Amino acid sequence: MKKVSIGEYLSTARLAKDLTVEEVSVELKIPMQYITVMEHNQFQFLTKEKADNYLKSYADFLALDSQPLLKGYEDPDFRIEVEEEEEVEPILETQEQVPKMVEPFTKWSRSDRFEYLKNPKRRLPLVLMSLLTILLLGLMAWAVYLQISDEIRKEVLPRSSLKQASNQVQAQENSSSSDSQLTAKTKGSNISVSLAGQRDQVTIEISQDSDQENLVSLTNSDLDKKGITLDSNTKETRATLKSDVDKSVITLARTDNVTVKINGQDLDLSGLAKDNTSYITLTVK
Repeated sequence: MKKVSIGEYLSTARLAKDLTVEEVSVELKIPMQYITVMEHNQFQFLTKEKADNYLKSYADFLALDSQPLLKGYEDPDFRIEVEEEEEVEPILETQEQVPKMVEPFTKWSRSDRFEYLKNPKRRLPLVLMSLLTILLLGLMAWAVYLQISDEIRKEVLPRSSLKQASNQVQAQENSSSSDSQLTAKTKGSNISVSLAGQRDQVTIEISQDSDQENLVSLTNSDLDKKGITLDSNTKETRATLKSDVDKSVITLARTDNVTVKINGQDLDLSGLAKDNTSYITLTVK
């Protein structure tokens, strides 16, 4: 037995029935963003009335028992016990091995070999093998030549110049290793962000210019599990990802006048709807 969250329980049941979020949304007449909220186990973004109705409808549609889900969804640490699937090893039927008949080796006469090579189809493999052998020998000779040339060049180059060149290469390597590249792809109310080349801790800064209440949360970080509300008194928040994680989901109740920075780099939110709940999935490579 293993324990999973309500969101993971719903998502696994949907995938087992080979259903997409769009299909469930059309069938139950529930907006896609609310289905996504439930599968991310973020029921704090729903009112109690919506959470009760949507969760019961979704669970009944997937043929799940909705009672324990309705009792436990308000607790972020609530988990459901499910059975783990056992791996079944395929049983291989033993087959009788039929011994192959090996024809006795006979020596060819010179005339036999000549007749064999007269056929172009039989001669072609020999030609291809010969060309392949010549190509391999040429590549080996070229590799040896490059190695010898490199050794001669190192001996001729003055030690001071060699040391200077080595320092420059080291500086370039250090510079390139410290640079991190941020790429983002927007689809609907979701942004997939990839942070490549990052070795130090990852810091996320979220701020807004308006006084409207805006609930934000960040998984796998030092931010509170229930999130934090930005308003006229609290204009910004800052969180650091845990050192042993490589993925985090940022949830924004609204994106109007909101700025998100990842390690000091601004994230473009212009493709998101301003008044809808949006999700930013960050992957650290």
